[in-house]
Amino acid sequence: MKSTRRKTLRDINTRSNLATEAAHPQRKFLRAASLELRRSLCNIVKKAAIDRAAEMDRQLVEIENEQVRVLCASESPSPRTRLAADAAGLPQQTAAARAGGFTMKY
Repeated sequence: MKSTRRKTLRDINTRSNLATEAAHPQRKFLRAASLELRRSLCNIVKKAAIDRAAEMDRQLVEIENEQVRVLCASESPSPRTRLAADAAGLPQQTAAARAGGFTMKY
């Protein structure tokens, strides 16, 4: 007795292989349109990323300017401190000298 091979899904013939590109010209148009949409979406995302990077650069410059302003302001003694030091005959100290640093215990 000869055994017959069982048929699987791969053995079933369908009509899908009969469809050709010539039979469906709208598929080319849809494929091209979807590529155009993807390209425009990528351009929008790219522009948004560039804008975010530019905004971060602007904020960094602003932070550095503020930091310089604060450090310059802390280095020059205030008029009240200057008058008090003059009245007491004490030498003027900068903010860094007044702070004295800190020590860490391990």
